[in-house]
Amino acid sequence: AQYDDGASVFNFYDNFAGTSLNTSKWGTYIASGDSVSVDNGLTISGSSAWAFVMSKTAYNPQTYIADAYGYATTTSTEQSGNWGWAGNQYSAGAGSNQQYFVNTYNNAYYSGIFTGSTWYELSNLGSGSTTSSFVMSVYTTSSAVVASINYGSWISNSADFVASTGLSAGMQGGKLASGQYAYTQWFRLRALPPNGVMPSVTFGAVQSTGASLS
Repeated sequence: AQYDDGASVFNFYDNFAGTSLNTSKWGTYIASGDSVSVDNGLTISGSSAWAFVMSKTAYNPQTYIADAYGYATTTSTEQSGNWGWAGNQYSAGAGSNQQYFVNTYNNAYYSGIFTGSTWYELSNLGSGSTTSSFVMSVYTTSSAVVASINYGSWISNSADFVASTGLSAGMQGGKLASGQYAYTQWFRLRALPPNGVMPSVTFGAVQSTGASLS
């Protein structure tokens, strides 16, 4: 963390260095029985309901990509770790706002929407070891949630989608068995490229000048 310059590069960034949450950036909503702790990384655990760690500043999910690097220690059918966008859950509690997340579920990665009191699983982003660290990315358009795992293909889904231009970003976890948790090593927001097209680099053939060396 001593040489981590992410805060100078990204619009919003935290690598959770140290042993306390940066309360100038984050607010929390922690249900009874859940807990949030920091030790050079963020851990959310508990078996009661859900705990939220969300940015105090609202951002537009249509212009920013939320990236996180982390994992969940369980492969159960509970959505044990969610990373992405939500309303101001740190003050309002669960179920009061639309949410757009990448989550771990049954040893696979999904994008999802939580609206009102109903969770909608949308797109399967692939299977793999959700108990090992991976990068999850999510943003929205005006009509769909778009997500990817480990900078792979972007997958979009518009089912049950309600557009928003001002949401908090962050993490949630909970409903975990004893000793299990959702862990985040770092979280950031980066600007969505123009028209949602990621830049690419292409190198053409080497041009010969016809000169020779003797």
